[in-house]
Amino acid sequence: MSADRHEVRPEHLLRAVLGDAAAADLLRGVGLRPDEVRTTLEHRCLERVDVVDDEVLHTEGIDLGALLDALHEPRGVAAARDLARCSPSARRVLLAAVGEAARAGTATIGAGHVLLALRRSRDPVVAGTFAEHRCGVAELRDVVRRRGRRAG
Repeated sequence: MSADRHEVRPEHLLRAVLGDAAAADLLRGVGLRPDEVRTTLEHRCLERVDVVDDEVLHTEGIDLGALLDALHEPRGVAAARDLARCSPSARRVLLAAVGEAARAGTATIGAGHVLLALRRSRDPVVAGTFAEHRCGVAELRDVVRRRGRRAG
């Protein structure tokens, strides 16, 4: 098993934040369906997987989609706290989330800040997921600001 299989990457952060109710609400605020974003993310992650013999899996009665769902159940953003396991690109996302919170004038990093940082990420899986759903940074930032004012 290679070391990168144990690394937290940006797609893991997106998968985790998609399980957060506040993040789901923000995505709906820009016209996206969180379940569709999750499906797109999973498909893009599968494209990254090394060659998998679907026929062998099917013959053995293994449902790869169900297996991936079980392995990647959302555990919240707290699952990404172990920075020692974070890839450099995941660290950049987390630092960008801190920057988003600072620009918003808050010391608390919320789901919206993480979503904005992920949206700005250049990670091909995450960026491709957002691009496929035509989610713009400015549109997402406006929704995060509006929802933040209502909460505050």
